[in-house]
Amino acid sequence: MPAGPQQDLEAGATLSGVFWPAGADFGTPGVLSWSDETGARLQLTVLDDPWPTDFNHLFTVHAELHGYIGSPLTLMQSRVTRKNIFNRPSLIKAQTLAFGAHTHPDERWPVANFMPYGLHEWYPETGLSIDHPDGKARLPRVTWKPPNRIKIPVPGARIALQPSADWGWGFGPGWRIDTSLRFTVRPDEADALPRADLESEIKSTLADEKK
Repeated sequence: MPAGPQQDLEAGATLSGVFWPAGADFGTPGVLSWSDETGARLQLTVLDDPWPTDFNHLFTVHAELHGYIGSPLTLMQSRVTRKNIFNRPSLIKAQTLAFGAHTHPDERWPVANFMPYGLHEWYPETGLSIDHPDGKARLPRVTWKPPNRIKIPVPGARIALQPSADWGWGFGPGWRIDTSLRFTVRPDEADALPRADLESEIKSTLADEKK
């Protein structure tokens, strides 16, 4: 089964496509990449189109990627981070990607799947335990125990977090552990809560869990 754009971006691929600010009547060629640390990075390859130029302006970007038919993409809360000497934007960054729709932060969804990076920032228990049987940092032993399932009370919706784990290994001079979280939000009533409000409620509730 071929991988989708989300899996390919997570694996470090650079994807080409056509991109435009939401509501614009033009499309600009560009290349998109993703980093767990910095989010989405969109490099525009044609600089003649009238994109926003203010560094402080947040806007929504819609995209159609080459080679992924029927997989529309949205960059939420995008911001221009680089311009050329003619004041033309060349680099745009965003922290949130929405796969499967041309949407915007205030659109109401009947079901939404979230995958925030940095599990420990959302949920205080990772289930990871690290020790060094040989007494040396270069040979760690990592074990994982599933954390308890928790339910998050948010207005008008039901959310349950059930952490899971997958892992791989390889040879190298160092080691690291990446964490992430996937969960589905189902409102009690269809179109009950905008995505931006829901995300704010989830973060607030999980912050209380840490106390």
